[in-house]
Amino acid sequence: MFQPSPLRRTYAAALRDLTSSKPSVRASAAADLLSVGTDTPRAAADALAPLLDDGDSSVRTVALTTLGALDARHLLDAIAARLDDGESTVRQMAAVALSDLGGDRALEALRGALRHRHDDVRYQALLGIVSASPGEGFAVALEAVDDADPWIASEAAEQLGYLLDPQ
Repeated sequence: MFQPSPLRRTYAAALRDLTSSKPSVRASAAADLLSVGTDTPRAAADALAPLLDDGDSSVRTVALTTLGALDARHLLDAIAARLDDGESTVRQMAAVALSDLGGDRALEALRGALRHRHDDVRYQALLGIVSASPGEGFAVALEAVDDADPWIASEAAEQLGYLLDPQ
């Protein structure tokens, strides 16, 4: 039987649902702010900021993804703090969000993340620097080829190949 797709959440509904008792609703509202919060990206980002401390890791992950896409540079310190989150996916998305933000402060945070105790953060920091600053990324990837983690070393070699490919 045919059923129409549910209506897209409005901006006001997304803001309301950010405080739902259900983590799945908070996460979907955070994701929806990416499409309905673009007229007021700073206000949307500010509404998402409390979710960086949400008790559910999936909510924190979606909040970071959306904040990076909304270019929430004013929340860079709060985003960078999630590099030390207890959940791997959240840590990785914090690095990805920093890469999405770009700029000197984000690159500085990613440079620091290259020495992080967690391999997943170092991995994403490598990718983030290569993406945000290919010139610097070359030197970072060259150094990371010697990383003790084989996944990081392998990814560094792959990134060098991409950076050296003239196409």
